[in-house]
Amino acid sequence: MTAGSVVVVDDLAVASPWDEFAALAVRRTAVRSAVLPYLAAGTRTGVVVPVSDDRPGWFTPERQAYVRLVGGLTAQALGALADAESMLHLTEGLEGRARVGTAVGVLVGRRGLEPDEAFALLRTRSQHTGVRLRDLAEQVLVDGDLEDPAPGSGRGPQA
Repeated sequence: MTAGSVVVVDDLAVASPWDEFAALAVRRTAVRSAVLPYLAAGTRTGVVVPVSDDRPGWFTPERQAYVRLVGGLTAQALGALADAESMLHLTEGLEGRARVGTAVGVLVGRRGLEPDEAFALLRTRSQHTGVRLRDLAEQVLVDGDLEDPAPGSGRGPQA
């Protein structure tokens, strides 16, 4: 076994390579005992983190309990991190949506468009320029309108 080696199991219900893995580990490493705690973050994300030692039988019930405790705390931290990241994405999405809605309102007032037309203008400009819709909305909120692309800029049709 070399550094970075990985054992891939496509379906534990069908086949398990653990006996082969253990034999390989004994032949190629100093590992003689191991605990493999499963850390779960949510319902679909999990990881097995092997903790090993070169002494056979080193993981007494007390040491196993300690590894399970540390693993459980790590799993909780991973879950909290995943939840925080999800909340950040949701918050950013809601804030972006609100800013786009406000920009649509500015374009409705400034250009006399219907809301659907104003949104279509932003969307079309985003597609033609490669600028994110959220960024175009910010431009509208700062400038009070949507700048027309320079003629001949190769940025697609003016909307």
